[in-house]
Amino acid sequence: MKGCQRLKQYLRQQMEDLQHDDHFLKHKWYRSEEACRDIGLGGAIQSFAELPYYSSFAMEFRERYCGEICDKRFECCLRTLREECNKKKISENSVAPL
Repeated sequence: MKGCQRLKQYLRQQMEDLQHDDHFLKHKWYRSEEACRDIGLGGAIQSFAELPYYSSFAMEFRERYCGEICDKRFECCLRTLREECNKKKISENSVAPL
């Protein structure tokens, strides 16, 4: 199975969205204050990716990008894999009848 056909565009868009995210901007500011210097985008991203919030940011971004933005979304081999994973999550979270 191939991977994402638009990985460069995906990563570029994720970086752009991240730079406009309030949580990320506050994180970058606080980390820069702690270091007494601007830690830069790379340093902020590296430490931000370790926070619990990043998982939800990444998941929401992936759903939005892959479902709405990507021009290959209807041809994507990862689409069926994603749909299967979503179905599995739903069935695992549903309560079995008594």
